[in-house]
Amino acid sequence: MPSTLVSIVVPTYNSENYVRDQINCLKNQTHENWEVFYVDDHSADNTVAILNEYAATDGRIKIIVKDIRGGNPALSRVVGANLSQGKFLCFLDHDDLWTQDKLQCQLKAFEVYPSASIIYTAREIFGNEVPQAINEKFAVTTGVMQKQDPDLIFRKNFITWSSGMVPRKLYEDVGGLPTGSEFLAVDDYYLWIRLAEKGELVYIDLPLSYWRQHDRNLGNNQEIFIPGIRAIAKDMETRGVAPYKVGLMSGQAIKSEGVMNLVDHPVKGIRLLARSLRFNFQFKTLVIICFGILNVLLPSSYRAALFARLHSR
Repeated sequence: MPSTLVSIVVPTYNSENYVRDQINCLKNQTHENWEVFYVDDHSADNTVAILNEYAATDGRIKIIVKDIRGGNPALSRVVGANLSQGKFLCFLDHDDLWTQDKLQCQLKAFEVYPSASIIYTAREIFGNEVPQAINEKFAVTTGVMQKQDPDLIFRKNFITWSSGMVPRKLYEDVGGLPTGSEFLAVDDYYLWIRLAEKGELVYIDLPLSYWRQHDRNLGNNQEIFIPGIRAIAKDMETRGVAPYKVGLMSGQAIKSEGVMNLVDHPVKGIRLLARSLRFNFQFKTLVIICFGILNVLLPSSYRAALFARLHSR
């Protein structure tokens, strides 16, 4: 029997510094039956030329180039997902990488947990240098697979785009990705939540995905992230999701806004953080409130350093 086809979708924009390393890591996958859709958002650099160079010699690599820049990666992901044919879907950010056996390990996990709605992996964070560890191979056993409480996803998004694999049918059943601008930085979180309502979350405790962290990561922009969390909470409420789950999402937005205000508006930040405890009581939030109170008492010259310390926790 032919092996399972896995579809991979990658939105790109001015990605010339990343796509060569990424395509090489895809071509090194131990599971070879994959297709990848690179959906380019009208790049102004050599991204498309590099992609076409690889596509000319490997039919698994497919390129779609938009005529006009849209500025929303979710729109590109939707285009790629709609064209794909695989039984399973993976979304990969344009600058992230996988170990050689990432796909093979997740497919094996789906054999063990066929009712899973998401199987995701541990991740490593890296910067500009390609880590040597992506060439490692791991032995996946049931001992490194763990079912997760689906309610955990309502407290925090702990699944990165590049670590998950989802069944296509479930992706279609939940209506795919949101395309509204309010979901710009949280389209992944929206999808994970919808899928968590449909089945089990399974975690592979192995670092099979590598997440490149830099200033351009959309999730780092709190001014976009916070309205996105509110939009998810509103969508959940509209769909009749249990109120306590809606509350957990609302509490996330309030907490994030509180942290963002601690430096320049510390009293407002403390009030918001205290309010967030009504929805999701966490000891860590109490610690942050204590930091905030110290911030009120400290001279302004110390506040930036205190805020940096907060975000490193």
